[in-house]
Amino acid sequence: MAFNSKIANPLPQKKRVLIVSPIPDTWGGSEELWAKAIGCFPPEAYHFLFVKSHIVYRHPKIMALQEKGVRLYALGGAERPWYKRLLSLMRRWLQPGKPWSPLYAYDQRFSSFGRLLKKEKPHLVIVAQGINYDGWPYADVCLRQGIPYVLICQKADDDTFPTSDARPCIQQVFTRAKKVFFVSEHNRQWTQRQLALSLENSERVFNPVKRTSANYPMPSLKGTVRFLCVARLFTADKGQDLLLQVLALPKWRERDIRVDFLGEGQDELALKELAAFLHLKNVGFLGYRYDVEELWRHYHALVLPSRKEGMPLSMLEAMCAGRLVVATEAGGIAELLRDGRNGFIGPPTVKGLDDALERAWKKMSQWSKIVDSARQDLESYLPKISSERYFANKIIDLLDNSLSSIPTKCVPIDLEHVF
Repeated sequence: MAFNSKIANPLPQKKRVLIVSPIPDTWGGSEELWAKAIGCFPPEAYHFLFVKSHIVYRHPKIMALQEKGVRLYALGGAERPWYKRLLSLMRRWLQPGKPWSPLYAYDQRFSSFGRLLKKEKPHLVIVAQGINYDGWPYADVCLRQGIPYVLICQKADDDTFPTSDARPCIQQVFTRAKKVFFVSEHNRQWTQRQLALSLENSERVFNPVKRTSANYPMPSLKGTVRFLCVARLFTADKGQDLLLQVLALPKWRERDIRVDFLGEGQDELALKELAAFLHLKNVGFLGYRYDVEELWRHYHALVLPSRKEGMPLSMLEAMCAGRLVVATEAGGIAELLRDGRNGFIGPPTVKGLDDALERAWKKMSQWSKIVDSARQDLESYLPKISSERYFANKIIDLLDNSLSSIPTKCVPIDLEHVF
């Protein structure tokens, strides 16, 4: 019998979603949103590829992605051969009016990423940024190849504006994105001011938090009051040095208080040496732990001395677990935290953090009432469905409605002349 192609109903093709992370760390809180959202996509209809410069394949989070069927691709090192850097600089001299960034002259990750796009032909690329501009070159590669993409912006540096060379490219990358997702209104407003653009294609999303998180009873406050500082050990953003300076003040030395730092990062040695230099006996460094939820059994409060933030996942988790939060006015923290009502908050300075901790100390008898208010406010702040489902629905709607056409051929481009 002859085969009739007009009658046959071929199986629907899976939609290919590529996620690229510019974050240099093995894993960070900025990657939790898209990673958890993957589980909300029907596996028979979607296929995911995760791309990063370097991938630690035995990391539990990476292994969990593999168990979900996510393919992995490591782009490798950044530095390009000297002759390619020279050619790129010469092209810049010959084409002075062309939007360009010095990044392209020295970083081979982006040319490798371009070749990967030509091979994979994804329907959509998710550029999962840790900061509002650290992944824009990947989005620019997508733009040049005609591949639809969205941006996630977890944090905005208030004092960092795009350089004059890169600014035209970054403005185009943001305006041409199918969506720009921000985890706090603060980050969206700051990004718009830095780019001098009104981003009509931007939306708010929410970092995932376990709403059924174990609500352990608050430990007794009659003994040592124990604070946990959950953050990457990177003082430029997370400000742990501010907290150590506060603890070195005479009144905090005399009080029965302990602060443990949970996390790893490039400033671990510097912070340990600073604690020793200040002769602090009431601090500890726990390294990286996966049982944060279980740790809350033994702690009364979270303290976040951040200089820069998005919407910290550690704060949301602490509020959900029924623990007090003392934090600084960094990023979107002030959008949720109200001083004296559901936590305590102050400027990201030694004095500001000291004052916030002092107010919390004096109102210790009200902590139970304050954490109850925090849980209620958190429920009102978050979407009715889970944060990861909320984000997945946004992507599914984008793929099903705005990006219904399936790319079968990329826009021709000579990557050697782009980079």
